[in-house]
Parts: sequence; structure tokens; C-alpha cells
Amino acid sequence: MRFGGRVALVTGGAQGIGRAAAEALMAEGAHVVLFDQNEQAVQSAAREIGALTVIGDVAVRADVHRAVTTCTESYGRLDILVANAGVTDAQPLLEVEDDRWKRALDVNVTGTFLCVQEAGRAMRAHGGAIVVTASTNAFYVETNLAAYNTSKGGVMAFVRSAAIDLAPLGIRVNAVQPGVVNTPFAAILLDNPDEAADYKKHIPLNRFAEPEEIARAILFLASDEASYITGQGLILDGGLTLGIALVLPPGG
Repeated sequence: MRFGGRVALVTGGAQGIGRAAAEALMAEGAHVVLFDQNEQAVQSAAREIGALTVIGDVAVRADVHRAVTTCTESYGRLDILVANAGVTDAQPLLEVEDDRWKRALDVNVTGTFLCVQEAGRAMRAHGGAIVVTASTNAFYVETNLAAYNTSKGGVMAFVRSAAIDLAPLGIRVNAVQPGVVNTPFAAILLDNPDEAADYKKHIPLNRFAEPEEIARAILFLASDEASYITGQGLILDGGLTLGIALVLPPGG
């Protein structure tokens, strides 16, 4: 029970990595508040796992403040933030629309900033751990994902900045950087069997990640086992970004 009595806020907690992290935290003793803008999905998840919920948008400060306040008023403190909420959008670069570019940066970058800042203010008296869901796209960019690639690069720069600034307060800030995970977030790829099969050929482990695998890494970074780790990104991609030429035959 690594998190007995601790209080965690999980953004984007209705499904996928966020829900898996919430379930894992609760299984190890944490009190969890789920924060998501999908009211139906997050309330369903909360009923199933027994968590509190806050409906809102991570890109809106008032909503983020309300989520943090829910933690402190319900449980007296906030110890862990899993800043997982994010959006993706695929468009050829020359066709990217202003509002879609702005939404990607608003949610992925500004939303992360708002959540970390508001949570950090609640943690400054006693310390805490923050884990952000970034992506391998921060450094291993893919075509037609200019907004997403850019936003995740910004997220990792912010994680390092926040880690430096919050370290004197005893607050650690790290990130997980998954490749493709078997969640609705990756539907643009997973819903196309031919493209998915071709993509897996470039992954040495020859499969996509499951949300629970990312959740286990999140829990490690949030736990006392990672007490001397801050400002880091933990890559979970099955070896994709190693650059191995899998097209070569054995011994070729």
C-alpha cells in the first residue's frame, strides 16, 4: 500500500491511461479525485472505482482550481497530481486550422501548466509528486501531427522547468512518455487494422502498450521509490524510438 492515506488528482481520468492510473492508485490506498470534461464517462468511471469527480476543462483555470480545492476540502490535502489530460489532432501542416492548433496547445501545454501550478500551490506546505503524461512525440515526431508534436515538446520543457522551480518545496515533477497505447486516444491508428499492423513492425516488442503498463510507471514516479528522481521523462515505447531497422532479415 504505497499510497495509503495520500490524496491524488488525476486529470483525463475517465478512460485510458488516466483511469488505469486512478484504479492503480486506489488499489494501493490512495484517495482519488477524477477530473475530466466528459461528464458521462467520468461519472461512470467514478461509480465503478469509487472515486470523487470534478467536471471541467484543464485549459480553464477556474475549473482546475475547483478540482484542486475538491481534493483539499474533501481530504484535507493533495499529495499527487497525475496531469494526464490531453488531445491529439491529425492534419497536414499546410491545412492546420488556427482553432485546432490553439486547442492542442491550450489543453496539452497550458492545461499542464495550470494543473501543475494549482496543485503545486496546494502541495507547497508538505511536498508532493507530480507526474505528467507527455509522449515520445516530444522528440520522435510523426507526420501530420505538427500541433501535437509541438505541444508535447513544450510539455517536456515545462516538466524540466517545473522540476527546478518546485524542488526547493519538496515537490518532484516527472513525466511518462508513452508511444502508442491501446486507448481511445489512439483510435486514429488503432481503428485502421492495416496501418496498425504496419506500425507494429517498427516496434521491437511488436505490440502496443496497455494502459495498465503506463499506469505502473506513473505510480513508480509518484512513489517514494522515486524519491530522488525529478525533471525526467520515462520512455515507454516498446523500443520504437531506438531506431532499429526491423526490415532487415535475421543476420542481415
